[in-house]
Amino acid sequence: MEVYFPTLADALAAPTPTPPDTAPQRVRVDGRAQLGDGGAALYDLQPAALPLEGSNLLDGTWTGWTLAVWTIQSNRLGPNSGDDKTAEKDFAFVRGKAYRLSFNVVNSGGGNWFAYVVDGDGKAVLLATSSSGNCNVTFTANSGDARIRITGSTYFLGTIGVVSLRERSDQGQQTIMGSTYLPIPLDGVLRPEMFGTGEGANDDAGFRRLFLRINSLVATEPNVRLEMTGQYSCVDTGYLLSVPKGIDLTIDGKGTGLVDITGVVATTPFWLEVLGPGYDYSVPPHLKTTLDAAVAAGALTLPVASNTGFDDGDWVAVTSTWEYFSGIIDTANKTAPGFAPINKGELIQIRDAAVDPMALGSSLSHSYAQHATDPTTYPVNVRRIGMAGSFVLQGLRAVGPADATSITNVGKGFLHVRHFAQVAENHVTLENFPAFSARYTLCGSISMDTPRTLGRRFDHCNTDSEWFYGREIYGCSRASILSPIGEYCRRSIDLHEATLTHLASDQQPREAVISQNITMIGGHTIQSRTMPGGHYSYNVELIGHIGRNVAGQIRGKNVRWIGVDINSGIAVGADHFEDPALYPTVDPSVGVLELIDCSMRNTNSGSFGVVVRHAFDKLVIRGCTIRADNPVELYGRHQSNVEIADCDIEGVAGTNPVIAGYIVGNQPSEVLPGNLPNKVDASNWNIRDNRLANGTIAVYHAGAKIEEVKNIRIVNNRLENISTNHLALTRGIGSLWSGPADLELANNVEMGSTLPASKTDIGGLQLSSYGNNFAGQSTALTPASGVLTLPKTRSNVIVAHVLSTAAATITTINGLQAGQMLLLRKQASSYTLTLQDDASGGNLRLSGDLVLDSSHDRVLLVGYDTDVVQLSFSSNA
Repeated sequence: MEVYFPTLADALAAPTPTPPDTAPQRVRVDGRAQLGDGGAALYDLQPAALPLEGSNLLDGTWTGWTLAVWTIQSNRLGPNSGDDKTAEKDFAFVRGKAYRLSFNVVNSGGGNWFAYVVDGDGKAVLLATSSSGNCNVTFTANSGDARIRITGSTYFLGTIGVVSLRERSDQGQQTIMGSTYLPIPLDGVLRPEMFGTGEGANDDAGFRRLFLRINSLVATEPNVRLEMTGQYSCVDTGYLLSVPKGIDLTIDGKGTGLVDITGVVATTPFWLEVLGPGYDYSVPPHLKTTLDAAVAAGALTLPVASNTGFDDGDWVAVTSTWEYFSGIIDTANKTAPGFAPINKGELIQIRDAAVDPMALGSSLSHSYAQHATDPTTYPVNVRRIGMAGSFVLQGLRAVGPADATSITNVGKGFLHVRHFAQVAENHVTLENFPAFSARYTLCGSISMDTPRTLGRRFDHCNTDSEWFYGREIYGCSRASILSPIGEYCRRSIDLHEATLTHLASDQQPREAVISQNITMIGGHTIQSRTMPGGHYSYNVELIGHIGRNVAGQIRGKNVRWIGVDINSGIAVGADHFEDPALYPTVDPSVGVLELIDCSMRNTNSGSFGVVVRHAFDKLVIRGCTIRADNPVELYGRHQSNVEIADCDIEGVAGTNPVIAGYIVGNQPSEVLPGNLPNKVDASNWNIRDNRLANGTIAVYHAGAKIEEVKNIRIVNNRLENISTNHLALTRGIGSLWSGPADLELANNVEMGSTLPASKTDIGGLQLSSYGNNFAGQSTALTPASGVLTLPKTRSNVIVAHVLSTAAATITTINGLQAGQMLLLRKQASSYTLTLQDDASGGNLRLSGDLVLDSSHDRVLLVGYDTDVVQLSFSSNA
């Protein structure tokens, strides 16, 4: 039997049935307008009354508590002046359950008491504090919570007693017509409106009941949906939804839902945590094994010590505890500023766990080698991560407490989601959350559509916005993010590794999972600290993003920007230029960096366009427009394998090089010729088909100290308004350079009203220079035993002059290809140069011996097979 009421209030006012009538099995309520009106739900009859909370889980005394300074007086913690006072008691909290801690305070003369819940690692979360008021606080137990702690400050002189800890079991049960009912969704949906208006001016009690109900339902229901279409005000934080393996959960605001927690005062770091099973070595059947053989990147199998208990479809975290690649960090509190070794690890799904080795659903991103001498102490761990099914958050807006005047105040966020196989966030705006707006930890795949992050509300001066983080991704397998938006914040998308406390309670040093395989498309960043990206990430793309009044910092390994438009420069790595000798045990690298079809326009005085402050494996800048005082600057231990092509690169002030490869050191004192502290390599530069304009030097290269620099190609560029040199190669103390075949300046053209008097400054290095339109500049050739040797060149015409201090006779010219022409002169008139026709062993085929006795004489020759044949000769003395 089912009865109907317009609202829950009407149902509660209904009289108790008179026997033989009985209470109906179902009560239908149609309200959806506000909290407490019933929320369009059915209420199901329960066989017996349900308590709102259980009995006291403590015995009401201080027996079994560990005391420091405090003493027990008449079953109360007695007053003690002087040092801080502490009382602690271990308790086996159950994750996801709600508890109410209470005690009373008598005769406080000053100071404060503090109540905490403490986890097994000693991390304490403040629940409540007061100077004289009683404690009555409700909280949800998190994973690992194991202890209660009550402390008193030095001047707290009151006594504490009647201590109670009770489990809250209120899931929104209602007494209707004299019987107990629990809400069940009318249309498969739960709503906060079903669970009451709270206890006072906020909706916390209603949400507490709602989340307890969800925690009960997910134990048996495969798909739970929550709709939050109203406006809700909360001051409590730390709610927890504990979701079993494979269960799906959806939270949908329908575009109208708003959660206002601007009044939050607690220090719990988030409003709501949604937690899948995860990993806990102490609770079966969560498992860990180790690799018993090395595996390569791209491998589809894992050779493990044991695969007992692992199942098809399980997710595992593969983490090396000794072998790790290097990342880039800030300098604060770090002994090695700028660089740091970071963890190697990834999430991967098992396709077939029954075979040995285990078969994987996709290939490994990283290689994993076993420790050479002690793989037991330093293993590669394979941990099973229990994943809930899919989590969906959409159509919701939340506003936080906006307290970010310094980095020490970053204690509050909105949402933390951990251990889900799939996550989808769609059209969610999160504002005023100093710590993070939403964090996703150890989730298999993540998709987002228009995640919007706002910093301090209405504060467009950006004074403190740098501490308002957006979406933080910790250790995902892959992510696709469409149209990320960040305004007046630190960054809209922040990429990290899953830290040790998130990964495992039996973690080992340097064990974690890197966020990887992330694509971000579209969106914009305005008046923020940095563009989307992060410290600890691997294989990241940012495509078609717009940045205005924002720093363009890139961190992580293997980063690709395509079609990014920013009105400032891009910095790769932290703002340091350390000598690599500071990092003797690691070889940091940001991997492969690609900037394709991007625009970086930084018109500030002293600005940079693209500055790569750390070592890389390869750098590609292609099709980009760059404007800055220092357009392109390269630093680092390794800066080989550079391609800069099809770009328009221009200095703003014209007082610096357009493209500069510097040594490792701090500007300006250490950026000097000859000062090359431990720079390893700087070879394989291909700078082609660019416009390089408005600088002192078009391309400056300071060399390297450890490895010989070779394969430097400056080809087919338009060099415009360059004042000092088109090319400068610094031959400083300790620098190593290859020969002329490996240093090439070819087919470039100079233009503009400012042209350099000296086209190159190469300090005596041998340069292959040909085909350039540099106002008559020619290649210098030095005779050796009657032979001239030409540099390798693809130019049709080589313009060259002969260097000599005395009369010279030339019988052979080597290096002139068939059909290639050579226009030759001698440098000075003070000696005579003779080209000898058909000399024995020679290859010159002339009209006769040609004598050049003036610097104005010219001879034009052409290659024919192995011979060099005269086309014309002009004696212009």
